[in-house]
Amino acid sequence: MENRQETPVGRLQYEFEVGAESEGQRLDIFLAAKLGWLSRTRIKEAIREGYCRVNDRPGETGLRLKAGDRVWVAVEPRLPTAMRPEPIPVEVIYEDEYLAVVVKPAGMVVHPTAGNKSGTLANALSYRWNPGLLAFWEKGEPLPRPPVR
Repeated sequence: MENRQETPVGRLQYEFEVGAESEGQRLDIFLAAKLGWLSRTRIKEAIREGYCRVNDRPGETGLRLKAGDRVWVAVEPRLPTAMRPEPIPVEVIYEDEYLAVVVKPAGMVVHPTAGNKSGTLANALSYRWNPGLLAFWEKGEPLPRPPVR
């Protein structure tokens, strides 16, 4: 179950019921799976600031969830924190349906960090192999999560 509404303080509010498939999962990881557009850092901030409750008790990042637990979280409605796909050229040496070998230019950062949000190899690869993510980003919609295998 998921509910979403504006709270008086301007935060988006979500409620989830933990299913059997999520039993034993840590609270922060559970929320990251449910709110794929939100970084784990922002999820941990919400928990630490008291904007997360489990069964009407304050949430803790490492709390292990049980089936039937009710999780509530309120987050600020900022742009998605997931990486933005960018049209950066990448030399592909080999590619099949499971694997790609690419040339990472010297000096190119591998993935976005607090001080380096764009121009990374991860930005380039996400654009090349999943350009649909860019449409979600530009609309401000939650990013789809790939199925866990």
